[in-house]
Amino acid sequence: MSKYYLTTPIYYVNAAPHIGHAYTTIAAEAIARVKRLQGNEVVLTSGTDEHGTKVERAAKAQGKTPGEFVDLISNEFQTIWKKLDLQIDRFQRTTDKKHGQNVNRLFEECKRNGYIYKGTYTGLYAVVSESFVNDAKPGDLDPETGKPYEELTEENYFFKLSAFTEPLLKFYLSNNSNTKLHLVGDLFEKQDYGFALVDRSPLRKKINEALLKLGEEGYFEELDKKWFAAAP
Repeated sequence: MSKYYLTTPIYYVNAAPHIGHAYTTIAAEAIARVKRLQGNEVVLTSGTDEHGTKVERAAKAQGKTPGEFVDLISNEFQTIWKKLDLQIDRFQRTTDKKHGQNVNRLFEECKRNGYIYKGTYTGLYAVVSESFVNDAKPGDLDPETGKPYEELTEENYFFKLSAFTEPLLKFYLSNNSNTKLHLVGDLFEKQDYGFALVDRSPLRKKINEALLKLGEEGYFEELDKKWFAAAP
């Protein structure tokens, strides 16, 4: 018996589920059913991504705290999947305690090995996509909202992606992965990218501060050091 794992997108909870969410989840669940019929041991995961500025603003518009709001919307996703008779083996919320512990563990190990450092970044920010827009100019409009991008300066944590430039290039070139190299070409500029745990949302800032506090208190001292044995 072979093992087969697949996942739906992890859905943002800034609004209730719609037909697009149903489409991708039904498609994934149909694949899972076929694989089970073929005799595979299958695990299908779905879940909700419960952070970000637009989630915080959606909660405020509803007169709810971020915690109350994400509980409500995440529950709507789970209720819809049951009504559609979709067999989801694991529904993962990013606010779950177990998920937080695993993220904390990985973050602390990266930080301990020098792959996460603190820096400052200034740029134009798109709230809907939760990302900085590198090629935008002041006054440019976000096509998603029709409003100007927001200029932000923030102290942030950065992942040292530049340290992995040469090993990744060597891997892609040695495996004749020209298509893959084209798709990820923008990564190979030897610059460090802002780590995703710190964002503009106060909710995420509080989560990250709690995460770092756990690390500083030695919460992950038992972590297996072999995780990064092969890292450059």
